[in-house]
Amino acid sequence: MVVRVFPSLIHYNVTAEKQQQLTSKVLMATMYAQIGMPYNLTWNDTGDICESWELSQLQQLSMEIDAYVTPLVSLQQTMEVTINECATQEEVLAVNVKYTDEQVKKWLETHTL
Repeated sequence: MVVRVFPSLIHYNVTAEKQQQLTSKVLMATMYAQIGMPYNLTWNDTGDICESWELSQLQQLSMEIDAYVTPLVSLQQTMEVTINECATQEEVLAVNVKYTDEQVKKWLETHTL
């Protein structure tokens, strides 16, 4: 999955692996800053090579990705629970498991995290 963050047309992957890498980069940069050592903090958008970032910029990116991903994970978890509560194959097949813009928007309008 790719998300567009910041007021730009730049896209970033938001897979679990990329989120873990981003968290690690932010943590390492924070640790280096705490002991006063230089650290070349880099990140890349989808399809490009890494470039230098300020820690505050990467923290902002991380928070925006979290704000994008968290509601989708909640929706996915709700779908799982609904499927697990089904007693028949017909009930399972009737569960809407599509992440359409309309479905996500409806979910976000009716659920708060």
